[in-house]
Amino acid sequence: MQLSGQASILRFIGIALLTLLAGWLSRFTSIAGDISLIWPVTGISVAVALLWGRLATLAVGLGMVAWAWLQGLALETWPLMFAEACVPGLLAWYWPSRWTLTSNRALSNLTNLYLRGLLPGATSAALFGSLAIVASGDFADFHWLDIAAFYWIASAIGVLLFTPLLMAVRQQGLRIQQSDRRFIVIWLACLVPVLLIAQQATPEYRWIANYLLVPMLVWAGLRAAPLLVNLLLLGVSLLVISMVRGEVNSDVADNAAMAQVIVQLVVMTLTIQVLSAVSRERQSMLRIFQRQAQFDQLSGLYNELGLGTWLDQQASDRGTLVILRLEQIDNLVDLLGLEACERIENNVANEFANLLPGQFARLGRGLYAAALDERMPQVERILFSFYQQLDGRPVGKEHANLLLRPCMVLMPRGSSGSAELRLAVEGLAIAANMTGSRFSRLNHAEHANRERLSQKTLQEAIKAGLRDREFILYAQPIVPLQGEPGGQHCELLLRWKTATGEVLAPGAFLPAAEQAGLMGSIDRYVIDTLLRLLQQESALTRQFGKFAINLSGSSLADPELPDWIVQRVRGSGIDPTLLCFEITESQTITNREQAVRLVDALRELGASVSLDDFGTGLATFDYLKQFRFDYLKIDGSFVRELDSSTTDQAIVSAMVSVANTLALKTIAEFVENQPTLELLAGLQVDFAQGYHLGRPAPLHDWLKVRDTSH
Repeated sequence: MQLSGQASILRFIGIALLTLLAGWLSRFTSIAGDISLIWPVTGISVAVALLWGRLATLAVGLGMVAWAWLQGLALETWPLMFAEACVPGLLAWYWPSRWTLTSNRALSNLTNLYLRGLLPGATSAALFGSLAIVASGDFADFHWLDIAAFYWIASAIGVLLFTPLLMAVRQQGLRIQQSDRRFIVIWLACLVPVLLIAQQATPEYRWIANYLLVPMLVWAGLRAAPLLVNLLLLGVSLLVISMVRGEVNSDVADNAAMAQVIVQLVVMTLTIQVLSAVSRERQSMLRIFQRQAQFDQLSGLYNELGLGTWLDQQASDRGTLVILRLEQIDNLVDLLGLEACERIENNVANEFANLLPGQFARLGRGLYAAALDERMPQVERILFSFYQQLDGRPVGKEHANLLLRPCMVLMPRGSSGSAELRLAVEGLAIAANMTGSRFSRLNHAEHANRERLSQKTLQEAIKAGLRDREFILYAQPIVPLQGEPGGQHCELLLRWKTATGEVLAPGAFLPAAEQAGLMGSIDRYVIDTLLRLLQQESALTRQFGKFAINLSGSSLADPELPDWIVQRVRGSGIDPTLLCFEITESQTITNREQAVRLVDALRELGASVSLDDFGTGLATFDYLKQFRFDYLKIDGSFVRELDSSTTDQAIVSAMVSVANTLALKTIAEFVENQPTLELLAGLQVDFAQGYHLGRPAPLHDWLKVRDTSH
């Protein structure tokens, strides 16, 4: 409190001394040394009131009285001069200040300042100042209205020049930025020839030279900071008044000529200040737009454009590019909501950005990138450790069954800049398609480019294979364990028999098909091919009681697929109860509502629906609540070691209990030995599938098996 009180006293004294000094200096811009043409006191009073409150105007009044005393003015004029110094600030302080006159904030603030300073401020100063002059009787030759008008103009220019300047000093201090220092040197160098022209011109044409200062001030208004702009306006105005002052006398006619000059300065000052405000707001908006264009609004990191621009500017063959993606982020949004997922993403972004020195970016939902300073061998261990920390981490305490599934790719930086970033993002598909750890290293950009071209070539070949019907259906038996009626079922698996006769497994082409958005076409191909075979070979229906067909995530979101399946099945004449459509729990369902509609349409048709990979996905029990299933397929990760793991036995038993509660049949995958089969039967699992019971074989071959058995 003591320091605050001392600061207030020092500020009060400083304001009074500033007013006294300004009043004394203003005499040097007066015609006869008595009436100040650029009257600064009104501008000081308004600025002081707006910056420090109404009581601070008392210091301005004190400084004004001190000036009157030093000038030897009559005692009866002192109250008028005190009022002239205080009242403008008081009126400006009480004047409404919350008017939104324009969407331009800087211009709106400036306009509010004009309204508060010029309307009540300059008008009250002109009233009390002209009364003081009339009371002194020193200018009997002037009409009192002329004195009032002249005084208002002088007070107005004082407000325009001093109030914004003092407020800029308060906001910015007297510190001039380095760029403004260079600018002022160039500006003063350009001023010298203008002054020489004005000095050499004849008095009749000197005013033309003065107008050369206008474009220079426009230049300053567009280029410089508010403090420097207002300093230059003050300096130029003083310069013009000083030049004109030497050419006029104190008679009425010359005072009218001087008033015209002051009016011109008022117009010029208003124009430059408004132009500067508009320019500042424009530059501020450009900075905002530039930031929005180059920075991610959620995380505050670079976006793709920002990081790409930085890479183009900092092209180097040192360092490492890193791409990180959170798999199934869209499914998390569907389950938890956008706000919760944004919090998850922010946490991951902060951890990622604080990992190592470099530039970090969020390229999209769940997709991040980094341009690190160190080479790949030096950072690979740290990045792999971070990947392992994320992999399998629960998204939160309240959702312990929802786990993060990261995918990461590393690539050395080169001189290609943003082009390398695009290659690295495309190279992420390599890591995403890997089994087990989704952590990949690309040795160089050309490697990524070759992989990308290879993927594109493969995708085009898949399209041609679908057209030429090169894909064939395999079947793996699903054997009943509890004497279920209807015999064994089968799961349909897809193989690609290329033009060269080579048979490719799904892992060789399905990732590329998924990346190219071809999974929907493949699903329709499988359904159509199965229906054709069942029409041609009715004996297949005696071999298998049901045919399980896998549906991809893109098919689940296809609004036309339900009607297509219904029309195709009914048009084929095939019994729909032979069909069972499998939904893989671990896949992303981007449109939950559409997926529910599809499942309902399939069950209304008479087909069955199975939940595949139960226990491994993001929505283990949420799917059971939303979808109507007939079968649960227990994921093979709980079955492979069932004969040696009591934990797996407990989990499978719990899954069977859940299925029984929901009146669902259970199917165990990856049964590879007899002890496992016997344990499953004892746990009341309904069906089993695996190499121990039968390997996948072309669907046609199962007809031969039946014929052989007969």
